[in-house]
Amino acid sequence: MAPEITPTNSRCDQYWLFWDGACGFCRRSVEWITARDAGSRLLPTPYQQVPNPPMDPALAAACQRAVHLMHPDGRIERAGRACLTTLELIGYAPVPVSYTHLRAHETRH
Repeated sequence: MAPEITPTNSRCDQYWLFWDGACGFCRRSVEWITARDAGSRLLPTPYQQVPNPPMDPALAAACQRAVHLMHPDGRIERAGRACLTTLELIGYAPVPVSYTHLRAHETRH
């Protein structure tokens, strides 16, 4: 398993992946992603350990329901869109999914 990366040793060009540190499925998924992140582009961090800012009560509540990805410029993606971008960052080809389909799915949850 890769060494744990924490917010205190991040780089300004990394994408912060907020996930539920209490979720076993999330932990295994992050381990799989980290093993394939050859360029160390991601900073996977349990949302429970993210400092404020960028974490705030509203974002923490949202992170209880879905994974979130914060871009180096501060933009945040959630749920399916965050997963697709994460896969692209570790080298998987972009998945042709319409953004409107993702937005419709996100509003149902």
